[in-house]
Amino acid sequence: MYLMHTLTLVGLTAIASLACGEAADAGGTEFLPTDEALATKADNATESQVEIKFTLPTAQVKKALSAFGLSDKKATTRGVTFYDDVDLGLFEAGLVLRSRKVKNGADDSTAKVRPLEARDVDPSWFELEGWKCEEDRVGSKSVQSCSLTAPQDEGEIDDVSNGERAVWKLYSDNQELFAMSYGTDFEWDDLVALGPTDTRVWKVRVKGFERELTFERWFLPDGELLEVSSKVGLAEAGGVQAKLATFLAKKGFDTTQTQETKTRRALEAYAAELR
Repeated sequence: MYLMHTLTLVGLTAIASLACGEAADAGGTEFLPTDEALATKADNATESQVEIKFTLPTAQVKKALSAFGLSDKKATTRGVTFYDDVDLGLFEAGLVLRSRKVKNGADDSTAKVRPLEARDVDPSWFELEGWKCEEDRVGSKSVQSCSLTAPQDEGEIDDVSNGERAVWKLYSDNQELFAMSYGTDFEWDDLVALGPTDTRVWKVRVKGFERELTFERWFLPDGELLEVSSKVGLAEAGGVQAKLATFLAKKGFDTTQTQETKTRRALEAYAAELR
């Protein structure tokens, strides 16, 4: 009891900070848990989400890691693999099949269709756990998508990569139905594993910006990239996008170069190796 009475305001603040993430480091970066639970029915009832994304030039990646204190020991490590034919026929038709192997976390697989607006989807899909519709804004471009994610048992993704398991076994009947109904027709036997891409993920709060940010570092065959993103409501997306661009510019990072999605960059890099 005596100890509780002698806690200072500073001590209480530190405890509150630790409750939602690691205490801010010397550079003003507070690290938050990166575990991403599957979407639920309750999540689907909220307003549409927009994910604002900026990709930093390769030459500025190490500068950003240093500026925000993004070390490997504070990152979540993932292996991201895509499944497509060597000509990227699925991707060009708007369908993305992906798996994520998470170190010390839950693995999953996702079927995503873009462009696809929530209003164009049968309402029954919104009753499924793992269902999500959102808008991605990358530079001046924006695209709406819907996706269905399912958990994978440990080792299942590796078995597919090693050729010991068929790709289709990573996807549920509902995921396959969604892909065929809103994406494109394809043959599972035509698909190859593109990856895995070694990635590092940090979810943080940084001094000088009021929103949570996610940094993703992807190591690709043709180099690395670092994406900075933030999820916001539709009504505030435009303002937050402008603020994030200004914030990064003041930190000395260039967001004026041609922006590209990390999915396209990864798919093209791995497909080029197979041709």
